[in-house]
Amino acid sequence: MRRLVRTLPWRAARWLLNSRPGMVITLIVALSGTVAIGLASAAATGVIYACVNNNSGEMKIVVAGTACSNNWTALQWNAQGGTGATGAAGPSGAIGATGATGPKGDTGATGGSGAKGDTGARGASGAKGDSGTSGSLVGSPCTTADGQPGTIHMSTESNGVLTFRCGGPDFSIALSPLTASTAQGGSASYTVTITRDPTFTGAVSLTTVQPQGATQTTADITPSLVPNGTSTATLTFTTNSGGFAITPTGSFPFTVTGTSGALSHTISGTFVVTLADFSIALSPLTASTAQGGSASYTVTITRDPTFTGAVSLTTVQPQGATQTTADITPSVVPSSGSTATLTFTTNSGGLAITPTGSFPFTVTGTSGALSHTISGTFVVR
Repeated sequence: MRRLVRTLPWRAARWLLNSRPGMVITLIVALSGTVAIGLASAAATGVIYACVNNNSGEMKIVVAGTACSNNWTALQWNAQGGTGATGAAGPSGAIGATGATGPKGDTGATGGSGAKGDTGARGASGAKGDSGTSGSLVGSPCTTADGQPGTIHMSTESNGVLTFRCGGPDFSIALSPLTASTAQGGSASYTVTITRDPTFTGAVSLTTVQPQGATQTTADITPSLVPNGTSTATLTFTTNSGGFAITPTGSFPFTVTGTSGALSHTISGTFVVTLADFSIALSPLTASTAQGGSASYTVTITRDPTFTGAVSLTTVQPQGATQTTADITPSVVPSSGSTATLTFTTNSGGLAITPTGSFPFTVTGTSGALSHTISGTFVVR
């Protein structure tokens, strides 16, 4: 667009506006004193005043109240146009910081009860309860097979079966333990228990027989007559291990019988005889020494109460530990003794040097037909 200085031909401006819609004409006016005053007035009133030449279209800015000359037309317009349509909303601003937490509200009303849940799984069974007390059957009145009045009795047989019967006053017999054992030359004891019916008051005589096959064995029952008011007696079997009268080893059955008048009850048991024996131990199980040195062990003999034999001890040179000597003192442990000392001595001189290493060995204890062996380790550094 051509720069306009102070004035713009009015017809030219109108032609440009009519021929090119939407074109904006910027009026650039060199501010003379009058124009400056006119613009200042417009700034104050909001209205711009001008005079336009009817022939040339020249326009002059004037101050309010100025009369236009002949052949000039007065014009005026607002310095500011009407308010345009509202523009589109701009984008939202950034979210501000979170405000402070408000005070806690009042507690709401309690909600209604929920629906009933499913029934839970059945729990595990509890532990079995204690056995109840015995009923009143025992001692209850009854009639015997021969038509006589009697009471109900209960007895325990050797196989553990309970037996109930109708009869006169009675008792039962029990043995504890049912099996006992001892080494040859020793003894074993049992307790015989008498259980009386409430109306039975008689004494009970106890007898036994030597266990079948257990020769050289004696039996004793104390007391052999169990009076009313007493319920137990002790049965003891004693074996022999001296000379040729030795009780053989084995398991031997026997019986104990209780008698009171016409009443009689028997119970069975077992008597076990073992060979009188010993055991052997070594301490420490491992010992060490440097080449040219020695190491010692203690051999301990533990006897059954009735074992009185001497024990002969032997050993062999540790396997691979050449140039090593072994000594056991005493080599025979008498019945009054319980320990011996085993010593291994190595060599470090000349060519006969005991090699270094870990070497196994055994110690054997023998007494007649009895023999026991224990192992150990000898270390040469």
